[in-house]
Amino acid sequence: MLVCGLGIGLIVAGIVALATGKFKVTASREVRGVPARLLGAALLTPLPVSFVVVLIYTITQVDANNQAQVNAWAQQHDLKLSLIMAGIMIFMAVVIVGIAAAMAKPIKAKRRKRRPVRDYDDEDDDRPHRRRRDEIEDEDHDRPRRRKRDDLDDRAR
Repeated sequence: MLVCGLGIGLIVAGIVALATGKFKVTASREVRGVPARLLGAALLTPLPVSFVVVLIYTITQVDANNQAQVNAWAQQHDLKLSLIMAGIMIFMAVVIVGIAAAMAKPIKAKRRKRRPVRDYDDEDDDRPHRRRRDEIEDEDHDRPRRRKRDDLDDRAR
């Protein structure tokens, strides 16, 4: 059962690396772009490769045409077959992560650009900008407001 969990974990990690284009090796190092996607594709292979190796090993040990003999042999050697699968998957995962560690670069911190503090009294700036609330409250409020239309309003609609 542990072997299946290991294989599924590697497949999930491979799919994530393929989809995002990032393969995080440590908290401060990662591989990005095409190399990360290739590593993701490589992470999809350990489970199928180990399955094929165990299948070939089983076929070489028993007569493939005699199903009862194959089942009996597989039950007797279940632990051995599971260890072979686990060993192959762990070995391949270590090699792939080792390659990723060799290719990894430090993660660059993304910094957001800060807007420069603008002086709103500057008249040279022709770009439109929002006024601060205190500027709006200080203004005269003598400008005409919209009136609600009602049924008695004779203006054209």
